[in-house]
Amino acid sequence: MSDFIKLGVTIIAVLFVGCGHEKPRLDGYFDGLDGCIVVYDESADQYIRYNETRASTRFSPCSTFKIPNAAIALETGIIPGSDFVIDWNSNLYPKQNWWTDDPWATWARSHTMKSAIQYSVVWYFKELARMIGEQRYNEYLKVMNYGSRDISGGLTQFWLVSSLTISPDEQVEFLRRFYHNDFGFKPESIDQVKDAIVLEDNDSYRLSGKTGTGMIDDRTMGWLVGYVEKNNNVYYYALNIESTDYDRIRSSRLDIVKSVFREMGVIPASEI
Repeated sequence: MSDFIKLGVTIIAVLFVGCGHEKPRLDGYFDGLDGCIVVYDESADQYIRYNETRASTRFSPCSTFKIPNAAIALETGIIPGSDFVIDWNSNLYPKQNWWTDDPWATWARSHTMKSAIQYSVVWYFKELARMIGEQRYNEYLKVMNYGSRDISGGLTQFWLVSSLTISPDEQVEFLRRFYHNDFGFKPESIDQVKDAIVLEDNDSYRLSGKTGTGMIDDRTMGWLVGYVEKNNNVYYYALNIESTDYDRIRSSRLDIVKSVFREMGVIPASEI
């Protein structure tokens, strides 16, 4: 079996190894978008990539960094559990005019770690960053081998379109190691983060993920990274897209990911 099944911008349909499904044509999901997706089928030890050049390019993780950030906070004992509350400081983080639409409408209140992940509350994780400190970040990002491991952009900013960068390929590898706790963390540290990033859970599959969004000049860059659990298998994914159309970036991420898994036969066609 080859190490990788590579897809460029032009998709060539071939057969999945050992499963008899035609590889999904992915180009249609990216019309008008600069983007890529990486999927790793753990049981088949097989990758699917759309736009392999972008898949190997590093970008700011933005709020996808909440996954390792939360795991570090729990593992170090900075917070005792995912129900740890930090009160909103309106003086330090004053309410902005754009905190009106979901999910930002929820930012102007106290949060637990779990709710801060679910609503992507940036100020909560800035407070965690102050509690964790540079020394612990340097130590744990090395243990995790997370992207560039560069926190020089500032303790409360380095993951927000700043010094820390990671590629979609690296996101998938990090997620695989996170899922299996290759870091040697306490199991409860990993399990509490896993619980916080579940997006859908039904009789057919469980979909977990975390979004991330950042502005690069006049363009919006968006992530959705995570994994799908089904039939004792795990499919890891990292979607990265970019456009001048901010609303499309926000609205299309989950649709693209679910459409890819639907074509793969991982998500039933009846699931919308």
